Amino acid sequence: MQTLVYQLTSPRQTSSLIKSFFLMACLYPEAAKKAQAEIDSIVGRERIPNLQDRPALPYTEAFVQEIMRMFPPAPLGLSHFTTEAIQFQGYEIPKGSTINANIWAILRDPNHYSSPHTFNPSRFLGPKPELDPKKFIFGFGRRVCPGLHVANNSVWITCAGLLSVFDIQAGPQLAAKVARLGGRESEQLYELTEPYGGGDPLPFDCGIKPRDSTALSVLDNLTE
Repeated sequence: MQTLVYQLTSPRQTSSLIKSFFLMACLYPEAAKKAQAEIDSIVGRERIPNLQDRPALPYTEAFVQEIMRMFPPAPLGLSHFTTEAIQFQGYEIPKGSTINANIWAILRDPNHYSSPHTFNPSRFLGPKPELDPKKFIFGFGRRVCPGLHVANNSVWITCAGLLSVFDIQAGPQLAAKVARLGGRESEQLYELTEPYGGGDPLPFDCGIKPRDSTALSVLDNLTE
């Protein structure tokens, strides 16, 4: 059963987060450039990063964490059911009630995240990092995503690899839409994602090109 659940959920979570990576790389090119500079200095330009490089790339790690925080792939998680009546903050929740965690709200709570509508990977660095979104986006308790470790590694290795060889920029339609919504720090950016609790970004235009001839050589070697 867990294998089936993984097959049905983890690939979808992974693809959703990678779409969100492209969106945030478009809207925050300065953050993408900072991650690229870190990868260049630690890994070099002759190969793409691998999982062994991950501990040495804290800003790249934080970049991926911030994607998870800004656009969780399942904003309301999976439904849970109470097996007995419980009391919570003065409310009685009957046995058999359906409960959903508002993961989107948790990850934008100003009590836990400074300037929660701003994409800021540095919030996860330093001596007092803010809450790791991985504690929330894969669910809770017995219904936690069984493929969370695979999804976590897959998203990181994909994002780090893309950053190492590609420059990504917003297309004119995306730039215009973000401007209409009030800018990249607007609370209305949820309109860039699927409605009714979906976490996937809606289709958007962006430019993707190899960074330079060195990146082209790395890409050529990957296809051999």
